[in-house]
Amino acid sequence: MVAAVIEDSLPGRSPRVVGFGADVFVTDTFMKEARTGCEPHLTYRVVSRELSEKISPVLRRDAIARSNAGEGLSVIVINVGTTRTLSEQSADYALRYHVREAFIWSHLGYLIKEVLQEVWDETDREWSEAYGIVRTDFAEFYERKGCSVPSYRPYLIGITGEEALRNPGSVAAPVFLSRRPRFHFSRGAQELLARAMEGDTDIAIAHALHLSLPAVKMRWRFIYNRVESLAPELLPQSANHQWESARGKEKRRRIVEYVRNHPEELRPFAVPRAVNQMRLLNVAGTS
Repeated sequence: MVAAVIEDSLPGRSPRVVGFGADVFVTDTFMKEARTGCEPHLTYRVVSRELSEKISPVLRRDAIARSNAGEGLSVIVINVGTTRTLSEQSADYALRYHVREAFIWSHLGYLIKEVLQEVWDETDREWSEAYGIVRTDFAEFYERKGCSVPSYRPYLIGITGEEALRNPGSVAAPVFLSRRPRFHFSRGAQELLARAMEGDTDIAIAHALHLSLPAVKMRWRFIYNRVESLAPELLPQSANHQWESARGKEKRRRIVEYVRNHPEELRPFAVPRAVNQMRLLNVAGTS
């Protein structure tokens, strides 16, 4: 699950959750079924199949890595919204913008090919139409059941990468912009870099990842060797040995800054066999 929480943390009072969103990557088979819009309650179907079926429609990390390196990922938004206790409408608008920005930020670096979301509220539908297309209002579903079409009913909102990128200025376009990773860092290196992006020290990283401090430093050496072998221009160069300590800090700063601007380096990605072989050679060369 990819999830984001937005808190109101004004000075003098405890933080309060004011916005939340969560989604999952699903199989192409389930996405095709969901896209037809044959019946409502999309989130219920995702959750119930996750809990009850032997083969879940929700992708795990290895499957995400393969799809991210292949034709792309299908996303189903299972919940998104803001609190409705706000007295000012403008504040609610601001929160919705934050939720949207959080969605974009948390999916940068993934190769997304389609997004689907089911909404029930008219305001949610209006906001969703700013970045998606109404696929169905499920009127046919109720008619098939012999029921009158209720005024309060769900809407299925969706958009594909092809649709979004026809208008690069649309608010949905950034979700579908993706680059391939350059360094193919190991999962352990990705975890370390993610903590370093938060400003954690090596001691804090060791505690968070349940590693020894020497193990953390070893991971840094692997990262430095990998970057130096593929993109030496990213690292500071100097023959002055007295500057080695400062150079080490500068190497780390540059790599962390690069990763901050290239989130694809931290996403699951099925590494090509040739890159895996190169990684083994690099490890052997440093051992």
